Amino acid sequence: MKPKYCVIILALFNICCKSNKTSEVKKVNDTNIIFETKEIEEKILNDNKTLTLVLNYQQTTNLPIKFDYSVIELSSNKVLKKGTFTGLKMEWHDLYAIKGYVYKGMIKKEDDIIDETNIKTTNDNFIIINIDQE
Repeated sequence: MKPKYCVIILALFNICCKSNKTSEVKKVNDTNIIFETKEIEEKILNDNKTLTLVLNYQQTTNLPIKFDYSVIELSSNKVLKKGTFTGLKMEWHDLYAIKGYVYKGMIKKEDDIIDETNIKTTNDNFIIINIDQE
């Protein structure tokens, strides 16, 4: 008599497990995923804490990011540099220069034979923006 109960319990357990999986899949398929954009203002001090880099940008899942930046001298609260940069990231390069990382997208084109003599090995992943001092 014990084997019959074991078979019945195993059959019920198997049926219950299968029904839970399908209901989870329906819940996942019914869920809407919403991507939000946020306005971010980030302030970054240089190493000697005399200048601050103020970055304003929208945080989204799309690349590249458009940064509105300004460099402010803390002692006089004077704006030394202001502009717009489109890329991946901005940070201080040294005391009086900003490093902006360039976005390189991919373009689909017809297959070419790769000629290794034309490959550049220079580092052009970022640009340097110098801050004019007065």
